[in-house]
Amino acid sequence: IAFGLWEGDQVLGRLQRGLPILLVDEIASARTSLTHAYDFAAGLVALIGQPDALNATFQIASPEQITWKEVFELSARTLGFDIDLQIIAKGEFLKAWPGLAGKVEDRAMDRAFSADKLSRVVNGFDFQVGVEQGYTRVLDSWSIDQGLGFSPANLGRYERMLSELGRNQGTSWRPKSYDLQGKRDKLEYIVGRHRAADASWQMVRSIRDRNRPAGDYA
Repeated sequence: IAFGLWEGDQVLGRLQRGLPILLVDEIASARTSLTHAYDFAAGLVALIGQPDALNATFQIASPEQITWKEVFELSARTLGFDIDLQIIAKGEFLKAWPGLAGKVEDRAMDRAFSADKLSRVVNGFDFQVGVEQGYTRVLDSWSIDQGLGFSPANLGRYERMLSELGRNQGTSWRPKSYDLQGKRDKLEYIVGRHRAADASWQMVRSIRDRNRPAGDYA
């Protein structure tokens, strides 16, 4: 599921629980193109055996344009949830996640694709699955039981940022829906929650990884 900066179950988990969702302002307004796997596969198969496709490059990407803000709103509408979308400045977001600067810059770029070349070579190829239809198909099979998709440390950073921005709207420092089990998860949450502890996070991770039994990827 394409969501931009906050992927898959992370966004959906907060959406289902009615919790605020952060979205960087420059990403919110950026226009992109999302192509359903069915259309990509159909375009690829259609090119096989075409003489004009030999040694050529093609954009198998839907020409339909949508902003990331509209993607979030579409997902909420498809699932039947209200959305509390909090648009924040890029600089504020990167204070908590400086390591995501490259990804933020990438998502903030407008993207427009032309399938004219593909259409000419395969005699009028047309994309069959629009963005709304595609998201409906994918989200119909989604279940909250799939989990939240993020670490306790990132959850702590998320809630800290909302508190600092005054946007927690009464949400407790550790939402009941996110009750964490085990000392390790609670420690990671606290490290993420407190900005002063950020510098210690890599040390905590290195200690945790050294003590992790072989084969434990939790």
